[in-house]
Amino acid sequence: MSIAGVDVPPYASPVTIPAGFFVSPTGSDTNLGTIASPWSLDFACNGAGGAIVAGSTIWMRGGAYNKVDGFQIGTVGAVGSGVDNSGSKILWRNFPKELVTIAATDDNQDSLQLNGNYNWLIGTIGKGEGIEVYRPVTTRVDPRGTCIWFGSTPQTGNKTINVVVHDGANGILNGGFTADYQYGEMEIYGCISFNNGTEDTSSRVHGMYIRHQGAGTKLRCTNNVVFNQLGLGIQVYVGTGASHDDGLRNIWVNDNIVWGAGSLGTLTGDVFDNILFGGIGGNVNSPARGCQCLNNVSFQLTQSESSAQMHIGGNNVINEDMEVSDNYCVGSAFDQTFGAVRIMPFRVDGNPSLKFNRNEIIPLSFTDVIEINQAGSVANFTQWQNNKYYNPVSVTTPSSATATLWRNGGVNRTFPDWKTNTGIGGTDTADIARPIVNKVFVKPANKYNPNYGYVCYFNWSQGESVLADISTIVNVGDRYEVYNVQSWRTGVGFGNPLLSGQYGGGNIALPVNGVEPAFPIGITPRPPLATSPFFDAFFVKKA
Repeated sequence: MSIAGVDVPPYASPVTIPAGFFVSPTGSDTNLGTIASPWSLDFACNGAGGAIVAGSTIWMRGGAYNKVDGFQIGTVGAVGSGVDNSGSKILWRNFPKELVTIAATDDNQDSLQLNGNYNWLIGTIGKGEGIEVYRPVTTRVDPRGTCIWFGSTPQTGNKTINVVVHDGANGILNGGFTADYQYGEMEIYGCISFNNGTEDTSSRVHGMYIRHQGAGTKLRCTNNVVFNQLGLGIQVYVGTGASHDDGLRNIWVNDNIVWGAGSLGTLTGDVFDNILFGGIGGNVNSPARGCQCLNNVSFQLTQSESSAQMHIGGNNVINEDMEVSDNYCVGSAFDQTFGAVRIMPFRVDGNPSLKFNRNEIIPLSFTDVIEINQAGSVANFTQWQNNKYYNPVSVTTPSSATATLWRNGGVNRTFPDWKTNTGIGGTDTADIARPIVNKVFVKPANKYNPNYGYVCYFNWSQGESVLADISTIVNVGDRYEVYNVQSWRTGVGFGNPLLSGQYGGGNIALPVNGVEPAFPIGITPRPPLATSPFFDAFFVKKA
């Protein structure tokens, strides 16, 4: 089949030529930018001689876009009717049903930089389709280069949506390295990030690394799946020095699925948390303000001496305003001095500060369940309610009444003593036994595509399948497809769906036999660890 003289795969239904400009791996700067005469990607990134303006869509034809020093998008769209409305934005999209791969081939280069303003890199995901940005070099030393970097500043309105990133130093990096970096409205949404990091730096870098300033604007990191890193999963951080005094303002890390921080690295070294909100060291003039960490699912594989589920707030910083609620955290480090969840200093003065509600924390080893850095009463932490802790004890270890696995001010305490000393936790509960009922999370990514979503489960019952209700992703009568997120392969994308059919409502049965996780590009100290049959994660879409 061909469209205007251009061969495309034989689809079951005709393909409508979308409006906009076109680029291809064999395109030319002297072409017309049509589907039959596409530009090069590099030419389009630089504005195509002024042809690309606010409201333009650039369709990237399938294939490999490789460049020694990577690609830098510098076009400028407009806010239009709002930061979340696609009108007036410049949309960079993969052509329907085709897979675009973008890579810098030199050791120390970023594969793609998002500069300019109001550029949306927005992909579709499915069998053999999407936008894949990765680093193909095999050396795992620093500098390695990042997959996607929100680069030069000031900038605003740029987004990555439904994009797959892997094998960079960082998967997605938002953060300048000069004194004047300023980011406005930014978003990382629905992306998949895995196998990122280097082995010769203390932090081993990140699946997603967020450094943000900007009063009155937001940076949102939402509905992403981040797994199997050498270093941290998602880190929110601010540098030191007076130039960074605006600090961690209005950053929302919500509805993400994160597991395996540090799992590709050595067992010892720095802290490798799934979600690190603030950072060790920090800037005393940069407290968290207006931040959120909500509805995240976190699974730590107990592979590093100091890894944790969540680290909330930076050392040497009195944080001011943050909500941490409805998170589900399974696993921990094997060093008892590190809590599965660590809470750094927050303002205690009678005004709302840290809100910590309805979180469930389930360590899988004999380690501290929760650690509050501050000593004494923190009763002015408002809305500390209805959290549930599963004490990782057995018949041979202490009960929840005598085990000193709750920590504050550097002192380990029993759960009753911890509640008395901190003045909080009156509505919290601690159980001895681990759960026996499966826990399933369905996260519809309906902001930009109403028929996409992610599902993950914890197979506490050890059954041969796990039931999941996907009615918030697809409607009764829709055809649907299910892919294991760990099955993505470089240059191929997802293969055949794991499950497909017509949705009849209610539950579908997800398998627990798992897949072989995508292997890293370049040697890592340890290979990816299989998470099935206990845990797995899936991408679900309307077919």
